[in-house]
Amino acid sequence: MVNEAEAAGGPIDILVNSAGAARRTPFAELQPQAWHDAMQAKFFTYVHVMDPLVKRMGARGAGSIVNVVGMGGKVASPTHWPAARRTPR
Repeated sequence: MVNEAEAAGGPIDILVNSAGAARRTPFAELQPQAWHDAMQAKFFTYVHVMDPLVKRMGARGAGSIVNVVGMGGKVASPTHWPAARRTPR
């Protein structure tokens, strides 16, 4: 994706990451897969785009990356862990 975007529009100077969606689940009902899903949605999606870009930005000596987190990262809630969208049953 990064290669295609830069081929079409030139070097990427700014990346804004904003991914994931809250799934409120009481902690007693959580399963390990929910934690994996949350990391995939909110962490690894960022990493997979940032990794090639931060290297290219570093080589150019310019660029900015902004990571946006939801309110779940700022305001604690007993039903906000993990905060990832899951397919409805």
